[in-house]
Amino acid sequence: MKILLHDCCAPCGAYVLDRLLEDDNDIVVFFYNPNIFPEEEYEWRKGEMKKFCAKRKVKFIDGDYDHENWVDHTKAHKNEPERGKRCKLCFAIRLSEAAQKASELGINQFATTLSISPWKLTDMVNEAGREVAAIYGVE
Repeated sequence: MKILLHDCCAPCGAYVLDRLLEDDNDIVVFFYNPNIFPEEEYEWRKGEMKKFCAKRKVKFIDGDYDHENWVDHTKAHKNEPERGKRCKLCFAIRLSEAAQKASELGINQFATTLSISPWKLTDMVNEAGREVAAIYGVE
């Protein structure tokens, strides 16, 4: 099955990618995480995942780094605790980009590495994913 995998960092992405490849899935990695700051950190994380994908011969797509846009969209919730309203909004921003990219590429399904993090609520990630999937006509 062909899947666009939204990735936020190499440690999470590496595990999920290897697991998906075990089942002979055709994976395209889409790296997009505009909440990383500073940009040098973003570039480092992206570079590590890009190298990992090259070793696995997996297509890697870099989403545009747009931290200012992310700050603008989340600033009303900047004082929210981890797992609060800002997190759901952040998931929606990132997964919307992933769903849109999957749709543009004609890939019917997308997944994310976000739910593997012990700091994220899987139900919140999945809810945001389902909402944006419906908008872009992907699973």
